[in-house]
Amino acid sequence: MSEPVLLSNHVAPVISREMLARLDVSGPRYTSYPTADRFVEAYGPAQYIQALQQRVEGGGAVGGAATPLSIYVHIPFCESVCYYCACNKVITKHHERAQEYLAALRTEVELVVEQLGRGHSVSQLHFGGGSPTFLTDDELEGLLATLQSAFRFVPGGEYSIEIDPRTIDA
Repeated sequence: MSEPVLLSNHVAPVISREMLARLDVSGPRYTSYPTADRFVEAYGPAQYIQALQQRVEGGGAVGGAATPLSIYVHIPFCESVCYYCACNKVITKHHERAQEYLAALRTEVELVVEQLGRGHSVSQLHFGGGSPTFLTDDELEGLLATLQSAFRFVPGGEYSIEIDPRTIDA
């Protein structure tokens, strides 16, 4: 084991060869939660409903209150491919394709509300994709309105959106 290195009055962490060997493995991509390796055929609608019901019954509670939800909204559409992107995406210039997808998202939100009840708190919301900026301003506002009518967003939460700078203006 080597000695810590002093840098600007801060001690750098010691990284041993054993630690490097242990951590030198492939891991799941960070862009979605649960991560892609958690999606299996055995997990279907019944298991999803059971997980939501467990949350209602206290499985997601801390100190008597349900922990806030984290929501990831995947918008899979892009006008052109980004070669650094490895996300599930549909390359198209046909923006009308988003309508059916947005309708399905609204249905999914309502199905979750049927299980959890309206107004569960949310502390994290991330729009990713593809590119959420594939949607028009009105479509994004409508999607956000759907989420705001279903959930309560806590002040100071983590709220973000991925953008494709090639296809958005000020």
